[in-house]
Amino acid sequence: MSHLRSTACRVAITCGLLSGGGLPAAAQSWHVADGRVTVVCPLTVGGRFEAKTTAVKGQVTVPEGKGDLDGSFSVDLRTLDTGIGLRNVHLRDNYLEVSRGPDYETAVLSAVVLDASPPPRGRSVTLGFKGVLSVHGNAKPIAGTAEVSHKGDVIELKVKFPLRIDAYEIARPTYLGVGVTNQIDVEVRATLKPATTHP
Repeated sequence: MSHLRSTACRVAITCGLLSGGGLPAAAQSWHVADGRVTVVCPLTVGGRFEAKTTAVKGQVTVPEGKGDLDGSFSVDLRTLDTGIGLRNVHLRDNYLEVSRGPDYETAVLSAVVLDASPPPRGRSVTLGFKGVLSVHGNAKPIAGTAEVSHKGDVIELKVKFPLRIDAYEIARPTYLGVGVTNQIDVEVRATLKPATTHP
């Protein structure tokens, strides 16, 4: 009987390990299936304008039970649209200087660390985060908030953070004599899907 009990115990443990009950879950990789960036630019005389783009790419790996994201998100700054053609040209060419090469064409958010691990499926949470944003040839630390919703097989992100223009050695934009304040606000919305489903 003791031999049978021992054998049964070993079988139960083995089944548990194979089913994942005794092993840490593998880290999951996610890619951006859909994204939108809105840059809110307050004006020195009051009011504001927005620059928007849907040219968002990226892939991150989320380790089980951790808030550190391995990977990055990128935005093609050449596609920013303010709703006015001439203002678009001024923004891209005179201030972001996208013609200077890849480090100027693209903004990259990397080294993201959340205050806590992302929520399980069916849950939503708002977390603080830190990361490194590379813009205009400069990489600087940033901090903000991230609303994370895990819905079925997708994760919905809404990230917000402030940005100081002078920190990235960007001249403060002016258009028709009206300037932009030194601090602007960035909002990123993205739908993440498991990377294994990416075509």
